[in-house]
Amino acid sequence: MIVIVRWVDTIVFGAINLLTFWCKYLYRTESHLSHPKKILVIRFWALGSSILTFPMIRQLQQHFWEHVEYHVLTTSRTLSIYANQGYFSKVWNLFSYRDIFHLVCLWKDYDIVIDTEDYARSSSCIANWLGKNTIGFSELFTRKISYTFPAHYDDTKHACLVFLDLLSPLGIKIQVPEFLESYRYTQEDVQKVDTFLAPYTEKKWLCFHTWGAETSSDRFWDTKHWRALISKLEKEDIVIFLSGTAFEEAGILEILSGVSNTNVVNICHKFSLPQFAYFLQSCQLVVSNDTGPMHLAASMQTTTIGLFGPNLPARFWAYPLEKNIHLYHGDGVPVINVHLWQFTKDRHNFVNQIPPEEVYDAILSNL
Repeated sequence: MIVIVRWVDTIVFGAINLLTFWCKYLYRTESHLSHPKKILVIRFWALGSSILTFPMIRQLQQHFWEHVEYHVLTTSRTLSIYANQGYFSKVWNLFSYRDIFHLVCLWKDYDIVIDTEDYARSSSCIANWLGKNTIGFSELFTRKISYTFPAHYDDTKHACLVFLDLLSPLGIKIQVPEFLESYRYTQEDVQKVDTFLAPYTEKKWLCFHTWGAETSSDRFWDTKHWRALISKLEKEDIVIFLSGTAFEEAGILEILSGVSNTNVVNICHKFSLPQFAYFLQSCQLVVSNDTGPMHLAASMQTTTIGLFGPNLPARFWAYPLEKNIHLYHGDGVPVINVHLWQFTKDRHNFVNQIPPEEVYDAILSNL
């Protein structure tokens, strides 16, 4: 399915961009850029990357703060992330037929469209349709021609700071954030999580996120390593919570089938996303593959140990680096360059060159 989606995005939407790139010049005026009334942000995929856009969105709103409508176009996977934060008066869902119909009717309705997608031709095509002025990453030619203000994707920077670069065409003075903005939760979320954690108050709490999205299997630390790490922690006064979605539970049950440590608790799809955010905030430490919950934990200012392989830590570490730890045994050459449409298989299996003993030492040093 992923292959088909990427093929359609490359061929179909790339061709549309080639045919319609001239549309970006229609209705473009300086007044729309300097005094906007409606701004749209586009972000389709990825829990982690969506969280990393929070500082960009906040600084955008601090600059254009008066009489401006802020909308976001996302998908079902990330809809709750943005709806929960309260940044936007309207959250469009690309997977909703009703929303698609409305968006088709909004030709050049937005004064500014900021496309945060790294490589999707579909997002640049949509931005061109909806925006008088459009901003987006320009590393792929069939995206670059769609934007009125193409932006360079500086892959030597952390992704959080790369998203902030999208504000430069608007004359916004970018400030490097000290922390990510925390994911919001309610008092009801707190009560549910606290009730769940009540039996474990005598011990320290660790969360292991051992799985990830179906597109990122090269980033997964091997089951045998998780088992070895859990076994080494058996004598410590620690409760280990294994987190994951319903999709990820099979992998977690496989880990549990091979460990004797009784202080391990499966919390797969136990909490809603805001509840999970508060749960991560309550933990003393989080150990995670390079995937969304790593960034969610970092946003809750919980010390996080990230396990890296095909991605470079310099681009995607748990922000900020001063508070968090990344473990990496690669050669410094990225296997994945999403912004360049490069999804190479990690033949070296770099993530599994991280030994359980190293993770164990990092845990004990940071508890």
